[in-house]
This record gives sequence, structure tokens and C-alpha cells, in this order.
Amino acid sequence: MDAPQFEFDFKGNGDPSASSGGLESWRDQRRRQLELTARRFGLPLGHRVEVSLLCGLTFRGLLHLHEPGLFLPSRNESQSALFEVDRVPFAFAEVVSCIALD
Repeated sequence: MDAPQFEFDFKGNGDPSASSGGLESWRDQRRRQLELTARRFGLPLGHRVEVSLLCGLTFRGLLHLHEPGLFLPSRNESQSALFEVDRVPFAFAEVVSCIALD
């Protein structure tokens, strides 16, 4: 006999009164995970930085988390941790240096 198909809980944690949906809960959880990753790697989120990437590009601006899509590029957090400076997204694995300017 086939296993039963379960429902996705789009309301979040089975609580119908939850104000945010399951997708928003997932995004919040992912954002917190990336913030911890940034701290562990020593990236100054919310500060003006100069970031140099492996491809030779250098950006200056505020360092933020890049809003994740529904599908993550890799399970490796250094590959899937996406950041951005002035709306230019990049993975942590691409960073050669990141210097706080403020």
C-alpha cells in the first residue's frame, strides 16, 4: 500500500491564526541562518564595505543579505549564502576580501 500524501502547512506551524504564511516563515528562518553565517565568516552586514570578488570586480556600498529565492543553489553554506552590495548579488564563496569602510 502506498504511503499517504501529507499536506503542506502554508499557514505556518499548524496555527491558523499565524500572521505570516509558511513561505514567509521559511524566509525568516533562512534570513536568520544567513545572518549567523555572515557573523561566523566575519562579514559586517549593514555596514559600508568594499568587496572584491574572484572575478576581479570590486564593489563599494552597504552589505546586505540577498533575498533568497525558493531554490537554493547549493547545500554548502559558503555557496548558498548570498549577499549583495548595491543590488549586486554574490555568494560568499566568490569573496576575496571584504573591508568595512565605516
